[in-house]
Amino acid sequence: MSRWFTLLLILASTACSTSPKAPKEILSSKTLQEIEVTQRPEAPKFAFEEFYKTSGLTNFDFSPDGKTIFFLKSDGKVRNIFKFDVSSKKISQVTKYSEAINSFKVGPQGQYLYIQKDIGGSEVFDLYQFDLKKSQSKQLTFGKDGERSYLCDIDKTGSRLYFSQSRNQRAAYDIKYVDLKTLKTSVLVNAGDKQLYCDALNASGDKILF
Repeated sequence: MSRWFTLLLILASTACSTSPKAPKEILSSKTLQEIEVTQRPEAPKFAFEEFYKTSGLTNFDFSPDGKTIFFLKSDGKVRNIFKFDVSSKKISQVTKYSEAINSFKVGPQGQYLYIQKDIGGSEVFDLYQFDLKKSQSKQLTFGKDGERSYLCDIDKTGSRLYFSQSRNQRAAYDIKYVDLKTLKTSVLVNAGDKQLYCDALNASGDKILF
């Protein structure tokens, strides 16, 4: 018992006799703020393109004849569309955009892909029609004032593309469609002050989910 009591006295006296160093001795000639700034580690650089290199396979869709599967995959730089031939088991790249594709759908006749993408990571999404035979793109929507267009569905005749598009600085989203022959855009459902996102069109083309 006395041994432990002696040990406690020694520890107590040591603690009392040890005086903390003055701030000047700790900081030397530098202020605390200067030390925090100069010793803060540099944030690792992570380029925008690096994100897409790590993305997996997504957005699978069959061709109308069921012989080809289209999907999104990184091409080593950004996310593009690839295809898998069911009979030969071969994979090949379809689109070669320099900006990543956000989503896509295969047209009902299998001639076109309908693509949603932005430019330079701006998230001002526009819609494009990609001709599989010619490997050419046609822009269908134009976000001149920063409008976002979200891909929804194509009718079974391939004549109308349905989508949601923002207005009033993205405070509201209306449901629209674009006539793929004339490229004229019309409002199908005016959202008022709401945000409506279209999901799918039924087989007969007379009902839409949102």
